[in-house]
Amino acid sequence: YMAEYASPRLRSTAKPLLEVLAGIPTIVYGFFALVTVGPFLRDISAQLSGLITGSYQSFIQAQSVITAGIVMGIMLIPFVSSLSDDIITQVPRALRDGSLGLGATRSETVKRVILPAALPGIVGALLLTASRAVGET
Repeated sequence: YMAEYASPRLRSTAKPLLEVLAGIPTIVYGFFALVTVGPFLRDISAQLSGLITGSYQSFIQAQSVITAGIVMGIMLIPFVSSLSDDIITQVPRALRDGSLGLGATRSETVKRVILPAALPGIVGALLLTASRAVGET
């Protein structure tokens, strides 16, 4: 969306914000999880289940896994989004113009020309993001 459909004004605002979010150190995300996400999930789950029944230790471990998963998602989405945006914008303009000149719509051009041309780079961005997630975990 950012590379093909977003207005220049929205892109000039959102792209730097994504870059800043991608550059935040992991320890800051961990502290954010410890202070805000963990207690929030604890309170929500306690309200949903009423009184905590069963093994309290397994409940805490499951909550910790959910907290870690949510924070890892928050941490990695800007990283893969920024990399994919850069890769999609590097597809040559001639491919876009050729597809549009042959009568394809903008969405057909994105689906059938731009994404296949950028697919190796996007897969590389996903692998790089997955390796960062594994390394951080």
